[in-house]
Amino acid sequence: TYGAGALEMFGKDIDVKKVDLVIHMPRMKHFSRETVAAAELRAFAKKAKDGVAESLAEEKLYQIEGAKALTLNAGDDQCRFCRAKSICPAFKAAAAKKKPANDAKLKFYKKKPPSNPRW
Repeated sequence: TYGAGALEMFGKDIDVKKVDLVIHMPRMKHFSRETVAAAELRAFAKKAKDGVAESLAEEKLYQIEGAKALTLNAGDDQCRFCRAKSICPAFKAAAAKKKPANDAKLKFYKKKPPSNPRW
């Protein structure tokens, strides 16, 4: 979506045929690059905007702290670093469906940790 936004912002003044999309994540030692046609990127942006408009029309969106609107879909990957978990209705519903820990697991966590003379 950053590429689509840049194309929308700067592509009006110049004739852009192709766009290089680059992802660089130094901590993960990851670098990837993909070249897409400008028309293809514009089509993607239109599809994304239409999807958001459809969701707004169907009122499937929630308002959360400063975000204009988003569809909530709780899961391990998408909720891992989310700062809105404490107020998210989808996360609370997903957590309520999870199986509680069994007694053996609880006893393991209740045990006193072994003493460490270095502490």
